[in-house]
Amino acid sequence: MTKKERQQFIRELTNNVKEDLLKECGKYPTDWDGFELRWRVADVYGQVVFGENGKRKGKRYLDYKNTVLIKNLI
Repeated sequence: MTKKERQQFIRELTNNVKEDLLKECGKYPTDWDGFELRWRVADVYGQVVFGENGKRKGKRYLDYKNTVLIKNLI
């Protein structure tokens, strides 16, 4: 992927998650504050990225984790 394609993918993914969260936020309890909202955002991103099984397996994921570590992306 080119840099431009990566940027476009990230924009589309984050915009889609944002729209989904905004659509459902009327269902959230009124006592939810930043803690619960952060948990909800993390849950929705987790569902988008990993689907129902939520598992990260295999060499590709290990390669990804290694690159994140080497490039100090944490």
